[in-house]
Amino acid sequence: MDNIKILVITPVSHIKGVLESLKRMGEVVYQPDPTEKEVIDLAHDCHVIFTNPNKSKVFLGERVLADANNLKVICTASTGTVHIDKQYLQTRSISLLSLTKEFDTINQISSTAEHAFALMMSAIRNVVSSHNNALKGEWNYESYIGRQINFLTIGVVGFGRLGKKFAHYSSAFGARVMVYDPYVSENEMVGF
Repeated sequence: MDNIKILVITPVSHIKGVLESLKRMGEVVYQPDPTEKEVIDLAHDCHVIFTNPNKSKVFLGERVLADANNLKVICTASTGTVHIDKQYLQTRSISLLSLTKEFDTINQISSTAEHAFALMMSAIRNVVSSHNNALKGEWNYESYIGRQINFLTIGVVGFGRLGKKFAHYSSAFGARVMVYDPYVSENEMVGF
């Protein structure tokens, strides 16, 4: 394929180097937040679609891809693929690339577990309500005394990649951590 046309239907300009890397591979059409009709109109002559379910409102299935006769690959920067009709892709011999089994890569991605931990810390320390109170010029600190994580028991439901990271963060802060996952043996949970 001499001139690969890549349709990017997710915001990537804020991630250093992504657009530049894609442009080295072919001609890039960048639509960070397209409508379904825009994807239909743009996909008809593209070879690759680059997407991510975080911002995409467009389900990539027969309705959107029926006229995308040159389409060879859909690449999603995600582990999940619920935004793509995988069975339809198979009928069209369109390859799907995702992070689903790219364990070396996804094990380095900790942002979701970090965000969950930050939200938990914000909740137990009453960050939002105390901040809003201070913005009003008030400060009755007794109403906003938080709890210390090292005196808490944290429950983690699910002990996959993110659950393990979250449990590790909580434990590192001194919390007692209890884990539940019906698909993981007790032996696998010891010493996370």
